[in-house]
Amino acid sequence: MPISKTKTIVIGIDPGTKRIGFGVIEIISKRIEFVDAGLLKPKTEGFTEPARELCLLIKKYRPSILCIEKVYFSKNVRSAISVSEIKGALTLEAEKQNLKIVEISPTEAKSALTGYGQADKTSVRKMVFRLLGEQRDLKSKDAIDALAIAIAGEMKNRTEELIRS
Repeated sequence: MPISKTKTIVIGIDPGTKRIGFGVIEIISKRIEFVDAGLLKPKTEGFTEPARELCLLIKKYRPSILCIEKVYFSKNVRSAISVSEIKGALTLEAEKQNLKIVEISPTEAKSALTGYGQADKTSVRKMVFRLLGEQRDLKSKDAIDALAIAIAGEMKNRTEELIRS
């Protein structure tokens, strides 16, 4: 009997007001492959344009899971509210496209990738490159963060599925 190879496409999103990082990975059995990463750069204020750009990504890659970073409130509450509004629009678009949505906190992503929830961004980025191979064209920190969110979110999703079964 042949071994079943499951294939899952995952999009990770690092929401922001000026730049929205995205990372696309493919899971084949237990192997993680880099597909694409970059930035969505809304030219106008509001939610329509980022949601439309996400829709195009979804149509292009046909993911089954969207992993998105949980917004945490820091010193700038106004910025956190704006990012939350963008995140809501992106999440709604993913819902319309029937994607499973996995929210992941920065601490969960750091812990999943490095084993330490307070790891610095450099350590997280090193693990992303170690898992996906060095992507020499990839310079955007937001895109690398989105790849980390995709990887950690997929791990979280797989763990939750194991617990449920």
